[in-house]
Amino acid sequence: METLLSTSITVPLFQIVLALVLGTIALLFGHIRMALFMIYCFVLYWSKPWNVQLFTETTPARLNGPECVFVAFCVITVLLAMMGLTFHRD
Repeated sequence: METLLSTSITVPLFQIVLALVLGTIALLFGHIRMALFMIYCFVLYWSKPWNVQLFTETTPARLNGPECVFVAFCVITVLLAMMGLTFHRD
């Protein structure tokens, strides 16, 4: 638990504002599912799953436990949101 609490993730303020503005605009036009999905995609983008360099021989692999858990959680959340928002009937 200490590892998760001591992990710091930096997200640029511009991207946070962009996510909030796009989500708010979608909500104002009545697209609740689209707003939720956009926010989930931003969270997945912020997890930076492409930052892992496993297949290069010049640099050592930078894959550690907390990053794997965070990326896996974000991918699972987005996939479950896509399925739930697609098959849910109002």
